[in-house]
Amino acid sequence: MLWLFCGTSAALVHGLSVSQRLYEPIAIADEHGKRHLVGGAVCARHTIGEDRPVFKDGVLLTSPLRTCFDCARWLSFQDAIAILDSALRLKLVTKKDLVDYVDSRTTGCRGVRKARAAADFADGRAQNGGESIARAAMWELGFAAPDLQTEVYEPVEGKKYYLDFSWRLPDGRLIAGELDGRQKYTDPTMSGEGGIDGPMRKERLRESRLTACCDAVVRFSMETVGDAYEFDRLLTKFGVPKDHRPLREVPPLPACLAEPETVPVPDVFEEVLLAAYGI
Repeated sequence: MLWLFCGTSAALVHGLSVSQRLYEPIAIADEHGKRHLVGGAVCARHTIGEDRPVFKDGVLLTSPLRTCFDCARWLSFQDAIAILDSALRLKLVTKKDLVDYVDSRTTGCRGVRKARAAADFADGRAQNGGESIARAAMWELGFAAPDLQTEVYEPVEGKKYYLDFSWRLPDGRLIAGELDGRQKYTDPTMSGEGGIDGPMRKERLRESRLTACCDAVVRFSMETVGDAYEFDRLLTKFGVPKDHRPLREVPPLPACLAEPETVPVPDVFEEVLLAAYGI
C-alpha cells in the first residue's frame, strides 16, 4: 500500500519550514479522518479532496499548493505563515496561485477563511521560519505589517545592510527590527574556527552601524516572540505602530511585575501623650 502524505508531513518532504513540535502525528491522506498507531508512530488520517499528488524522493505527497492550503487551515496562524513563506521563498508556489487555489476551495473544506488570511499575509522575502513566526506574532498583536529585507546604507563605510523588519513612520523615522538567531552562536559551521567570538563581533558591528542609519533598532529573541505580553510591551516601547485590532488577547501584566501598592500617608498624625512612652 502506497501512502499519500499530506499536511506537515508533506511540507517536511517538500523542504518547507515546519516546527519540530509538528513532526508528529504523521499526516496521511485517506477516507477516514482519525488517529492510530502504525509501527509505533502516531498517524493522523485526513480526507483530501481532488489533487494531483507528486513524487519526491520516492515519497508520494500532496502537491505544494494543496500542502500549503491544508497547513494554512489546520495549523495556527504563526505555524502556517512559516510554511507558506518558505513555499514562496523556494518558489514552489506563487502568491497569486496560492490565493487563487484557496479561493477555489469554497465548498467541502473547513478553515477556508483561515487559509485565505494566511495566504494574503504570506511573504516569500522572509529568510527563515523564525522571522515568519515573529512577523505573524506582530500581526496577531495588532502591529502594522513590517517591510522585509529593507536595504539601508550605513554612513561610515557605505556598506549595505538588509533589515529583518522595518517600519517607516509618517514623520519619516525608520524603526528596524532584528531577530536574534541562536544558530550563528552554536553552529560550528557558522561560527568558524574562532568560536563564537567572530559572530559576536560581527553582530556588534552590525548593530552599531544600524544604530547610525536607523532611528531605533529593536532586538528580540524567539523566547520574547513567544511571550505575548513581553513582545507587545517591547515593540510598543520602541514606537512600532499598530493599525488594526489584535487577533489575540494580550495577557495582563504578570502579578510578579506589577508595581506594589503604596500605603497612603495621612496628612494629620494622631497626637500621642508623652506619658504613653513613659516620659
